[in-house]
Amino acid sequence: MILRRILLLLMFVVFQSQHANLNAACDGCRRGDCLSELTGAFVTNHLYNSNISGITLTIGPGFAIPFNQTPVTGGNAITQTSLTTFSITKPGHYLVNFVAPTALVTLLGGVNLNLNGIPQGVVFPLALAGVPLVLQQVINVTSVPSTLEVVINSLIGLSVTLLGGTSSTISIVQLSSP
Repeated sequence: MILRRILLLLMFVVFQSQHANLNAACDGCRRGDCLSELTGAFVTNHLYNSNISGITLTIGPGFAIPFNQTPVTGGNAITQTSLTTFSITKPGHYLVNFVAPTALVTLLGGVNLNLNGIPQGVVFPLALAGVPLVLQQVINVTSVPSTLEVVINSLIGLSVTLLGGTSSTISIVQLSSP
């Protein structure tokens, strides 16, 4: 019984010391100087947008997918410069997630990311009409400013038809900087 109380007391002391450090960090954030105190992973640059349409949208090979809503952003490294184009102004690694529900009548095309007009990585093909087209890729941005687009792949040569409603979403998050 005494050993159990000692263990509980030690756990309480450790918890209190960790809690005090957390409070100190939180006080720093309330003062506005938390960025200088934080270490490790901390996402500051990100963007999210979607395309909402009342009709299906057929996009041909070589054309970029539009995102027509107001982007939700954090930081200043990623902006949307047109319906189809994003600008990245800080070098680093970026995670790009793209999802688009397709119509049953769509052809089995594919998408890829174009960075400064150059396809990056592999083509993400649509395996079955009527299922979501999903792209998840890390890109390395070495020169800035750079442009980024999600493009219907012209090598496959087939159009993609996106469903009406929320027809596509994209999120871009900076993972690291040099």
